[in-house]
Amino acid sequence: MARLRKLRDDEALFFEKAPVAMLVAQTESLLVEAINQKARSLLGRDHARNLTSTDSLAAETLNLRDVFSNGDGERISTILRSADSGEESHGFVIRDPASAIPREIAVVAHSAVAPNKVLLIIQEASARVFRPDQLRQSQRMEAMGMLAGGIAHDFNNLLTIIAGYSQMLQTSGQMKTERDKTALEQVLKACERAADLTAQLLSFSRRQSAQPKVVDVGSILNQTAGMLRRLIGEDIELQIHRAPESERTFADAGQIQQLLLNLAINSRDAMPDGGTLSIDIRNVDLGEGYTGQNFRVIPGHYVRIEVTDTGTGMDEATRKRVFEPFFTTKPQGKGTGLGLSTVYGIVSQCSGSIDLYSEPGHGTTFQIFLPHVEEAASEDREAPRRVRGGHETLMLVEDEEGVRKMVRSALERCGYRVLLAASGPEALEVAHNHEGPIDMLITDMVMPKMNGRDLARRLLEERPGMPVLFMSGYLDNKLDATAGEAPPAFMQKPFAPSELTARVREMLDTSRGGNGAARTA
Repeated sequence: MARLRKLRDDEALFFEKAPVAMLVAQTESLLVEAINQKARSLLGRDHARNLTSTDSLAAETLNLRDVFSNGDGERISTILRSADSGEESHGFVIRDPASAIPREIAVVAHSAVAPNKVLLIIQEASARVFRPDQLRQSQRMEAMGMLAGGIAHDFNNLLTIIAGYSQMLQTSGQMKTERDKTALEQVLKACERAADLTAQLLSFSRRQSAQPKVVDVGSILNQTAGMLRRLIGEDIELQIHRAPESERTFADAGQIQQLLLNLAINSRDAMPDGGTLSIDIRNVDLGEGYTGQNFRVIPGHYVRIEVTDTGTGMDEATRKRVFEPFFTTKPQGKGTGLGLSTVYGIVSQCSGSIDLYSEPGHGTTFQIFLPHVEEAASEDREAPRRVRGGHETLMLVEDEEGVRKMVRSALERCGYRVLLAASGPEALEVAHNHEGPIDMLITDMVMPKMNGRDLARRLLEERPGMPVLFMSGYLDNKLDATAGEAPPAFMQKPFAPSELTARVREMLDTSRGGNGAARTA
């Protein structure tokens, strides 16, 4: 027994002092169970102790998703589950807490050491940090993401106003002629398309949370076709082929659209003198004999997206690195190196597979396989319906005057009494001077002087139990739930007045056990 204990001690010492960086992680959760001194230094986690048991994890938890940059966490998860062992090098960008400069590492080998556990050997991908031009590019991308967030907030506020008043007109009965009704429907459809464009911009900057649902990939392609034709230019012929059956999968519609756009851009840049871009979508069955190049593929029914161009093609060295973040063969200033890595991340999130076929001078074909589902595609927008209103007193806090007026109008049309405030401090003053009850708080999240979260906390101290509904035009500003509690009520701008009033009525009824004073507006 003593010899066995001594052997285990020696093995632990060897692991800790090994000249190569090693760690042991769980393949599903990516939780690190052991990390040696070299790996801690390489990953910028020198403060972390050598975790060698689940007991020590209780005191300090390290997860590979916290180590790798956005998107790479899912990618490493897919790689580790794809085979029991592997020796092919995979490049990743890591978050180094000791430095703001992004760094590259490579997982040079991984091997199963126990059920659902794998040993990783990692090394510096290069002897230096990113080149100055790469760093500048990374900083530009971060600045673009911040700019996109600000644009989305203002743009979504404007869309909330336009779509809100349009829907109120639609349900008012004042649009008598078919011509007027059709014109209003086109305004609402334009608002939807504008909201989708904002979502694409934020998805590019990784600021949008995916909202998967059952979607028809072919329908998304049809909706995107006009944008694709403008994107690729007149010297490239776009050919679209669709099978007659429905091509349904479970995914975020905006991400599928972004995937198509990114692949089209990649093909366009490979055809500087013009050519043909062909997109073919159909259902396929993959059997036991099919082996995916980048993901493990389970035999079954899939939606295949095939994108083929007649461009310059790629050599073997390029094919091996084409999905790596920041890798690009384009001239300086002509490419970010993020387009195909984003495609890879989207396919991974959808539990799909992506294969690449290309030779120099013979063009390129991407084949994407997404799991097929039989369930009918979700409807994007329900027809406006009349919603029960009430006589309760609601406080509305919104710093954007146009949104404030539109929301007030929608609530008052349903019979509610509305107290208005343009900021948190003003709302506190209005609440202090109001002698009667305030049955609900509806507040924007991002406001000057005091944000919505702080305002709600202050008001709930004086009026405990009051339901609170948060609104925001930022797509990454949703509230997380406190442990053991339900997530806070939240509405993403732009929203339809009927969606808002339905949510308000639901929350008021729930807070009163369904006995609220309700009526039909």
